[in-house]
Amino acid sequence: PARITNAADLARYLDYCSEMLSITGKIAALFAQSVNDDVVIDGVNDIENLASNLSRKIWQKITLIDGRPVQQSAPAPGPASQAAPLPLRAPRR
Repeated sequence: PARITNAADLARYLDYCSEMLSITGKIAALFAQSVNDDVVIDGVNDIENLASNLSRKIWQKITLIDGRPVQQSAPAPGPASQAAPLPLRAPRR
């Protein structure tokens, strides 16, 4: 693959990474809806937390690239951090 040589390409790449993390969390949530297993639901919650934390760090890097100051107290504007938490138990079928 070609190397990233400028800030705009790097920011775009990091944005795509954040989008992929969001999609991963959503797919995990969809899977958990069809399974009634506490272990699976705990795993999905872990995946969503990991994706949210990684997305937050990615957005901090994007703000550094764009030259904006990073605000530690504000949540990241990434899609993964805006996902609603899953219920504790999946609905029974």
